[in-house]
Amino acid sequence: MKKQLVFFLFILFLFWTPTVLLASPISMQDDKINDSVTVEDALGYVEDVEEEKLLDLGLIQIKKGLSKKEEPTFAQQRNIAIEGKEGTSIIIFVYSTNDQGDINLTFESVRQAIGASGIYNESISFDTIGENYVLIYAEKGEQKVARLFQINRKKQETKIELQSKRYDILKLIP
Repeated sequence: MKKQLVFFLFILFLFWTPTVLLASPISMQDDKINDSVTVEDALGYVEDVEEEKLLDLGLIQIKKGLSKKEEPTFAQQRNIAIEGKEGTSIIIFVYSTNDQGDINLTFESVRQAIGASGIYNESISFDTIGENYVLIYAEKGEQKVARLFQINRKKQETKIELQSKRYDILKLIP
C-alpha cells in the first residue's frame, strides 16, 4: 500500500511540475503599455509620406502584405509580416467608412509586443466590398507611429468577368 501511494505521488508530481513551470507569465519589459488605443487615437499619428518611405515607420518595417498606399484586391484575407524592435507593441485596424464618414471597424488585432525574434505576423480580413482601410499602429515608450493603407476589394464576379474577357482576347490572337 505504501509503495502504491509513493508511486501515485510520483506520477502526480510528474504531471504537476510541467504545468506549474509552463504557467508562469512571460514578463514584458518595464515599458508600460496603454491598452486602450482606438482607431481615432491611432489616426492622429498617421503621417503623409512619400511612396518609397511608406513601409518604413522607424519602429517597424512592413515586409509583406502591403506595398502601396492604395491597391486593389480580389482576396478577402491578407497576411501582414512586420519586422521591428523588441518590445514595440502593434495593433492593426481594418475599417470602412459610410457616406457620412463614420468609421465601421471590421477587424482589430490584439495588441502584441514584438519579441526577441523581431518578427510580427497577422492575418487580416476585408469584410467590405469596396474601400477598406488598414491602419497599422506601433508604439514603444513615448514613440508612436501609424500608417494608413487603402485596399479596394473587388467583387468575385468582376474577377470572373475579367478572366473570361482575357480568354476571349487570347482566342483572337492567331
